[in-house]
Amino acid sequence: MKQFIGVDFDYTIWDTPNNKPYDFAWDLLDAMHERGWKVLIHSCNRAQWIRKVCEEHNLRVDYIWGESSSDFGKPLTAAFLDDSAVGF
Repeated sequence: MKQFIGVDFDYTIWDTPNNKPYDFAWDLLDAMHERGWKVLIHSCNRAQWIRKVCEEHNLRVDYIWGESSSDFGKPLTAAFLDDSAVGF
Protein backbone atom coordinates (compact mmCIF):
# COMPACT_ATOMS: atom_id res chain seq x y z
CA MET A 1 0.00 0.00 0.00
CA LYS A 2 1.33 3.42 -0.94
CA GLN A 3 1.50 6.01 1.81
CA PHE A 4 0.15 9.50 1.55
CA ILE A 5 2.31 12.57 1.83
CA GLY A 6 0.36 15.66 2.81
CA VAL A 7 0.92 18.92 0.99
CA ASP A 8 -0.44 22.28 2.05
CA PHE A 9 -1.88 24.18 -0.90
CA ASP A 10 -1.62 27.95 -0.41
CA TYR A 11 1.94 29.30 -0.45
CA THR A 12 3.34 25.76 -0.72
CA ILE A 13 2.48 24.74 -4.29
CA TRP A 14 0.01 27.54 -5.08
CA ASP A 15 1.23 31.13 -5.50
CA THR A 16 -1.79 32.66 -3.78
CA PRO A 17 -1.13 36.37 -4.55
CA ASN A 18 -0.69 35.57 -8.26
CA ASN A 19 -3.41 32.86 -8.35
CA LYS A 20 -1.27 30.26 -10.11
CA PRO A 21 0.96 27.29 -9.28
CA TYR A 22 4.57 27.98 -8.34
CA ASP A 23 6.95 27.11 -11.18
CA PHE A 24 8.31 24.10 -9.24
CA ALA A 25 4.89 22.61 -8.39
CA TRP A 26 4.75 20.13 -11.30
CA ASP A 27 8.28 18.83 -10.70
CA LEU A 28 7.65 18.50 -6.97
CA LEU A 29 4.41 16.55 -7.38
CA ASP A 30 5.90 14.35 -10.12
CA ALA A 31 8.95 13.59 -7.97
CA MET A 32 6.75 12.52 -5.05
CA HIS A 33 4.78 10.18 -7.31
CA GLU A 34 7.97 8.74 -8.84
CA ARG A 35 9.13 7.90 -5.30
CA GLY A 36 5.92 5.99 -4.66
CA TRP A 37 3.97 8.53 -2.63
CA LYS A 38 0.32 9.39 -3.07
CA VAL A 39 -0.25 13.14 -2.75
CA LEU A 40 -2.97 14.43 -0.44
CA ILE A 41 -3.74 18.15 -0.50
CA HIS A 42 -4.86 19.79 2.73
CA SER A 43 -6.04 23.40 2.79
CA CYS A 44 -8.51 25.80 4.33
CA ASN A 45 -9.76 26.52 0.81
CA ARG A 46 -12.76 24.67 -0.57
CA ALA A 47 -11.87 21.21 -1.85
CA GLN A 48 -14.01 21.70 -4.97
CA TRP A 49 -12.09 24.85 -5.94
CA ILE A 50 -8.73 23.16 -5.34
CA ARG A 51 -9.79 20.17 -7.49
CA LYS A 52 -10.84 22.58 -10.25
CA VAL A 53 -7.57 24.52 -10.33
CA CYS A 54 -5.48 21.34 -10.03
CA GLU A 55 -7.26 19.91 -13.07
CA GLU A 56 -7.00 23.20 -14.99
CA HIS A 57 -3.25 23.37 -14.35
CA ASN A 58 -2.52 19.62 -14.62
CA LEU A 59 -1.30 19.43 -11.03
CA ARG A 60 -1.05 15.72 -10.25
CA VAL A 61 -2.75 15.06 -6.91
CA ASP A 62 -4.43 11.91 -5.64
CA TYR A 63 -6.76 13.23 -2.99
CA ILE A 64 -7.98 16.58 -1.69
CA TRP A 65 -8.95 16.59 1.97
CA GLY A 66 -12.56 17.69 2.31
CA GLU A 67 -13.88 16.06 -0.85
CA SER A 68 -15.56 13.39 1.25
CA SER A 69 -18.11 14.11 3.95
CA SER A 70 -16.15 11.75 6.24
CA ASP A 71 -13.04 14.01 6.16
CA PHE A 72 -12.62 15.94 9.41
CA GLY A 73 -9.69 17.35 11.34
CA LYS A 74 -6.21 17.12 9.86
CA PRO A 75 -5.38 14.03 7.79
CA LEU A 76 -2.94 11.40 8.96
CA THR A 77 -0.01 11.27 6.52
CA ALA A 78 3.54 9.91 6.63
CA ALA A 79 4.90 13.45 6.20
CA PHE A 80 3.52 16.90 5.56
CA LEU A 81 4.93 19.72 3.40
CA ASP A 82 3.85 23.16 4.54
CA ASP A 83 5.24 26.64 3.94
CA SER A 84 4.88 27.49 7.61
CA ALA A 85 6.44 24.27 8.96
CA VAL A 86 9.19 24.40 11.57
CA GLY A 87 12.39 22.65 10.52
CA PHE A 88 14.08 20.20 12.86
